Amino acid sequence: MLDAFNFDGHDATSLAQFFNVTSGSGQPAIVSDTGRSSTKALSCNSFGYASKTFPATSTPVVKFGWKAQSLATAQTLVTLLDSGTAQVSLRFNTDGTLQFQRGGTNIGTASAFAVLAGAWYHVEVEASIADSGGTLDVYVNGDPTAKLSFSGDTKNTSAATANSFRLGPVTGEGSNLQYFKDVVWNTDGVTHGDLRAIFELPTGDEGTNDLTPSTGSSHYAVVDESTPSASDTLAGETGVELFSFAAMSVHPATIVAVIVETVAYKDDAGARSIAGVAKRGGTEYSSTAEALSTSTLVQHHVFETDPSTSAAWTEANVNAGTFGFEVT
Repeated sequence: MLDAFNFDGHDATSLAQFFNVTSGSGQPAIVSDTGRSSTKALSCNSFGYASKTFPATSTPVVKFGWKAQSLATAQTLVTLLDSGTAQVSLRFNTDGTLQFQRGGTNIGTASAFAVLAGAWYHVEVEASIADSGGTLDVYVNGDPTAKLSFSGDTKNTSAATANSFRLGPVTGEGSNLQYFKDVVWNTDGVTHGDLRAIFELPTGDEGTNDLTPSTGSSHYAVVDESTPSASDTLAGETGVELFSFAAMSVHPATIVAVIVETVAYKDDAGARSIAGVAKRGGTEYSSTAEALSTSTLVQHHVFETDPSTSAAWTEANVNAGTFGFEVT
């Protein structure tokens, strides 16, 4: 399983519809920041942070763009947890070196390299959770010389798995802020190096548009806001909505997934589900359906490969595709 989150196009409300949010002292927050070629970032401190649950795995990988406001106080960047209890974590020391911890206690040695306050980095943390023979690796900016590794006991609970990660400092680590972008995680141990999550909004109706817009006749126009709007909606019992998108503005060498993000809820009794749809070569392909709730949820529908070829996505095939969702 792979998933990703770009904070462009979101606010505090939609953040809490996707992540598990612990709030305090105005944190976490989505703030303007143009680093790493996007416009917004997640800020966290030890009073307010965000976490995300994923299927339990012994080989979690979490990667993200990151910067620290200050190195004056040592703080945790990311924690891998088993049902709310920390297994292992990565923190920075006041000299900018990085350090692994198991259950809050240092393990291994600090990194030979150091990070600087106020600078953006790409950080990739790979873990194998085990009593003995476990491993931890962190890569900074995809540089093999900026790597920290540990081998040994990486299991702090009774389970040799993690099922969530937490971004930002833990309780007692102070009010200094950390910032996150381009958060990507997967549960199969596969590493990808430095990744960006590119956020795109629909630019037109594809022609298969079965639901009813809250205003006007253009379906895409009620779902193209840079921040989700509760007043602009598409509604209906069942149906498919497909949209066109502008050609990609960047030219990636590798595309690891296309993710359809929906913000949706059901307003009546009875089961309803939503799935992502990718249309390629005249054929519609649906992701696994997920249940809708009476509460608004931000849900991700992931296509790790081009469903028309079962191979990795190419820029040309993404640009040729249309994407949307299906309600059943």
